[in-house]
Amino acid sequence: MADSTPSYAANIAVRAFLTKFTAKYLGEVFGRHLSDGEYKRGGKLGIRKYGKGEWECIKKKFCSRCAYCGEKEKSDQQLTVDHLKMFNSSQCGLQHPGNVVPSCSSCNSSRKGPDKTWEEQIKPKSGKQEQFVKAVAAKTKKFNSQKGDEVIRTYRIMDGPDEGSFVRMGLSGPWAQFDNTSERQQAGTDYWFKHVSPHVELNEGRQFWRTSAEMGYNGTGKSSPPAYVMIWYYNLKPNTSFLDLAKQAVETSKAMNEDSRYGWYRLESGGDRSTWVFASAFDSFSELDEGNSSFWAAFEKRHGEGSVDKWFEEFGNIVQANPNARTATIYRYRPDMSSPE
Repeated sequence: MADSTPSYAANIAVRAFLTKFTAKYLGEVFGRHLSDGEYKRGGKLGIRKYGKGEWECIKKKFCSRCAYCGEKEKSDQQLTVDHLKMFNSSQCGLQHPGNVVPSCSSCNSSRKGPDKTWEEQIKPKSGKQEQFVKAVAAKTKKFNSQKGDEVIRTYRIMDGPDEGSFVRMGLSGPWAQFDNTSERQQAGTDYWFKHVSPHVELNEGRQFWRTSAEMGYNGTGKSSPPAYVMIWYYNLKPNTSFLDLAKQAVETSKAMNEDSRYGWYRLESGGDRSTWVFASAFDSFSELDEGNSSFWAAFEKRHGEGSVDKWFEEFGNIVQANPNARTATIYRYRPDMSSPE
C-alpha cells in the first residue's frame, strides 16, 4: 500500500514537526477550532489564537474566491486550505496564516502534481530562418535529448500576424522545478545565447500557463505530440473563470468516449492574467471538416434541453467585449527542433 511507504511516513513526520514548530511561536495550531475557554486563557497570556475564525478572515480577503483561478466558493464546492510553500517534506512550508490561501479543489489538487507549462514565442531574423532552425535543432539534440533533461517541444505558427514565428514549450511540472538550475541546464542556456540568439529578431519572453486534469481530455490513447494544435485565446472579465464550463465539456467527452484531445489553460505569469487558452490537437486538417455537431448533441442529451444555449450564453457573459478578446491560430509541430519522444 502506498500509505506504508518510507516516503509517506517521512512526509507525515515532517508535517507533524512543521505543525508544532509553527504553533511554538503562534501560540496555537493554526486551523484548529478553539473553545471559548481556550481562547480566554490564551488572551490572558497575550497569545494570539488562530482558529476557524482566522481561516474565515483569509477567505474574506480573497472575496471567497480561489486564489488561483478566481472560482467563487459554493455551498457544494467549499474552498480548501492551500499552502503557497507546500506543507510537505520537499518544500517544508509552515502551517501559518502567511502561507495559506483559499483554493478550489481543482487548483489544490493540480498544484500537487504537474500542472505548469512554459512557452516562448520567437521570431527569427529575416533571411535567417534556416540558420535558426538548424541552431535550435542542434541545441535541443545536445541539451534536451537525454534522460533527465528538460523536455521541450517546438511548434511553428502557421497563420495570422505571427506566421513564421516559433513557439518553444516546456512540459508541465510544479513551480519547484524552477528553484535550481543544474550545470547542464546553464550550459544549454549559454549555448543558446552563443549559437541561437544571433539568428533571433524577437523573443517575446517566457510565459507560464496552468492547467489541471479537470480541464483537459484525451480520448485518443496518444501521448505523443500531435501534428497540429489549434489555439483559441480568450480574455475573461474580472473574477470569472472557465473552470465550470470546461468541466461540463470534459464530462461530455468522457461520456461519449470522444476520439479527441484538448485542454484549457490559464496564463499564470508573463502577461495579462485574464488570458485563457483552449488548445485542441489534431493530426490532419481533414479532422477540422468533421465539425463538432455530434459533441453538442451529446452535450444537450447529457445536460438537458437548452443546456447548449445556456453554455454559450455563460461563455459570452464572461469573455471581455473587445475585438482582441477572441483570437485563434494554428501551431505545427516540429519534431526536428524538439526533444525525442
